[in-house]
Amino acid sequence: MLAPSLSPITAEEFDGNYSSPKFYGYLRYDAETFTQAGGPCGLYSIDIVPDGRVTPVNLSVGGIGGACWGDGKYYVIDYTQTNQGELTSVKLKIYTPEDWSVIYGKEIPQTSIPTTMTYNPADGQIYGCFFNNDTDKMEFGILDKEDGSTSVIKVLDTSITALASDNRGTIYAIDVDGDLLRYNQEMDFDRIGATGLKPKYIQDAAFDFGTRQLYWFAMTGNEDEAGVYNVDLTSGAATRLTRYVLSIVKRI
Repeated sequence: MLAPSLSPITAEEFDGNYSSPKFYGYLRYDAETFTQAGGPCGLYSIDIVPDGRVTPVNLSVGGIGGACWGDGKYYVIDYTQTNQGELTSVKLKIYTPEDWSVIYGKEIPQTSIPTTMTYNPADGQIYGCFFNNDTDKMEFGILDKEDGSTSVIKVLDTSITALASDNRGTIYAIDVDGDLLRYNQEMDFDRIGATGLKPKYIQDAAFDFGTRQLYWFAMTGNEDEAGVYNVDLTSGAATRLTRYVLSIVKRI
């Protein structure tokens, strides 16, 4: 089972059986201590079954800064930093799922690193939550898919840990208090209800477009709560579907 150094699964689509979907996303953890960030990082998959096995797909795929699936491509924010934590490079990368090769890459501003982002199929835009220039506020906005710049829609009163758009373009969010929110036409977020969990660490959410179910790849301060949850869109209540189970990792 993966514990709190998980950087979550963040895919938006899948093929196959809707009753047991498979999601893909970037995973970051320490396989020995489960307490510190480290390798082996990369693209993993997980099936939504009671003992969900997290298995490597391609460990050369980045995504430490966030990722989402859209337009048949995998959009990734990747960055490198020194041992002192100073950022040295921030890039927007676009991968093709045929062989997970990079088909586009560009240096982008540091303020384009999201805590979470999602592709909206209704308008073809990537929405995310980003730090402002002073890194003291979070901003909800749109990431440009060409140059990696961001357009601010709203300065947030609370931090958001997970964003996901459904197939109709409605955007849902989970904030740091564990509340489910819905983005409205007034360019603000309405509170739906409490999930019953208190998020901690980096994580995300994604929709199954076939069943219109919202899946939350959750981490809290209690590793026994870690796993994939279904979130009720009318009440906000979260129900765990699977615990994280780690497969033997082989570098690809």
